[in-house]
Amino acid sequence: MTSNDTDSGLTLFTGAAVLLLILWVPVKHVLLPGVNEYFMLSCIWIGLIYTIGMQSHRTTGYPVTLFPVFQGYMALTGYTVLQETGFILSVFTGMFIYTVRIGETSRNCFLNSIKTALVCLLSLRITAFVLYQFRDRIFGNEYLTAAALSVAVLIVVFLNQLLGFLTEASGMKVMKRTFSKYVRSVIYPGFFILFLLPAALQTENLSSNVWEWNLIAGVITILVFQTGLSMLLDKARFSY
Repeated sequence: MTSNDTDSGLTLFTGAAVLLLILWVPVKHVLLPGVNEYFMLSCIWIGLIYTIGMQSHRTTGYPVTLFPVFQGYMALTGYTVLQETGFILSVFTGMFIYTVRIGETSRNCFLNSIKTALVCLLSLRITAFVLYQFRDRIFGNEYLTAAALSVAVLIVVFLNQLLGFLTEASGMKVMKRTFSKYVRSVIYPGFFILFLLPAALQTENLSSNVWEWNLIAGVITILVFQTGLSMLLDKARFSY
């Protein structure tokens, strides 16, 4: 394993600024009626850790990871304080696993994981705040729910990229590359969000058994596809 020494771009100032923005965004934590809070937390926890830890990169540099699928799902359906805590811990854990896997130094593993967790939590909160205004009118209509899930993923991927750039503040050339990566990075999670659509459709009139099986099936399918994508990309890079 080769050791990389990539600067995370995280400083005390930028970390504090992101944390203040997280606390500033007004998010109403909700507990969906009939939903087992711990069951949903477990599914999201496993999905986030695995899809972040197993992410891969195209040879052109943009990441291929399906974790924004879970980010968009949580932003649309709503979440509790416990689930939000689980989210930030799982993003940190998944990113730490990934940075160790690619051979980052221990310092960068820690800093990159903190930065990713803070940035993703901020983008989750912003997206949840935007969608909360329309949530009651969306649920109950499968077409609107499907469209809202897709929009949620578009927003969180954009915010993840933009906030990541802003913490680095490396100039307009980097910003142009960021938007270029965004257009390509959003394709995979934008497609695979549909596998969580059946679970999202149950949000209006929850049937516990149906919702749980739909969520399990969606999570397993996404994990299988993440594994396949990562293996194919790693093999292609090795061949290259």
